[in-house]
Amino acid sequence: MISSNKNAYHTVADAEFTGVYERIVDNFTTVFLGSVSDDYHLFIKFGDKVYMDVKGVGEIVMSFADLQQNKYWKYYYDLSLLLTADKNMAIESLHRKYTSWYIDTGNYIDAEIYDQERFWSIDTSYIEYEVNTNAKKIRNNSQGICFYNINPYDLVNMECSTQEDLNTFRNIYMMRTEITNMTFENKKMIYSEIEIDLTIAYIDEELNKLREFFEDKKNLVNLVAFKEKKEVDGDLLMVIYNNIVSSEGKNKYSKYIEDFCNTEMTYKSSKDAIAQILWT
Repeated sequence: MISSNKNAYHTVADAEFTGVYERIVDNFTTVFLGSVSDDYHLFIKFGDKVYMDVKGVGEIVMSFADLQQNKYWKYYYDLSLLLTADKNMAIESLHRKYTSWYIDTGNYIDAEIYDQERFWSIDTSYIEYEVNTNAKKIRNNSQGICFYNINPYDLVNMECSTQEDLNTFRNIYMMRTEITNMTFENKKMIYSEIEIDLTIAYIDEELNKLREFFEDKKNLVNLVAFKEKKEVDGDLLMVIYNNIVSSEGKNKYSKYIEDFCNTEMTYKSSKDAIAQILWT
């Protein structure tokens, strides 16, 4: 856990914290007649359990299989995976209480999001959608916009809701306006461009990680071979190492390179060092 004056940042490897927040704007003939509403689907996945909080519907804990069987829940869950930056991090607000949290809606009347005190949020982008023009944008929000109504750690000991409660939740959910007015499919089609852009960005990020991963290995192998040929002293080798390896690579390979730079090497030869680097 990392803390600041305002927040504590919790990383939980076994859990995923994601969410979809939508700011829905209705633009009329004058700015004073415009309106802003909001909608959200918040998720915490721990093992086979999923906690879901939907505005106007409530909260439920279900199995991941139950979530996957509902096309609406599955859609928002999949979208939340694309929108959320660090899925293993939950942010605890140490001082501020989100009793009635408002978003900045520019010239429009502020829209209230939450009625309860909420302290736990996630690092996620949100969607702004203009009904009249079908324009959609992805916006970043550094102060947090998706806040859970529970302490995420409590989910570990929570049981899945009963079948009766799940059925009641589903029945209430199916009364949502976008379902009864049959606008969900249209919105899904409009959002498809956002999904494509987010997917491309995710793929680019993963490819960059792979490029960095293999570039580090290549540079280290060359560095080991360079020392073997030129008999460079350990101090100079470490200077070169610190300038050609990524920050993540330094954490991963520091032990091996320090051993190799040591005059009393733990490796019998450069081949041993290269083998360790390639297998790490």
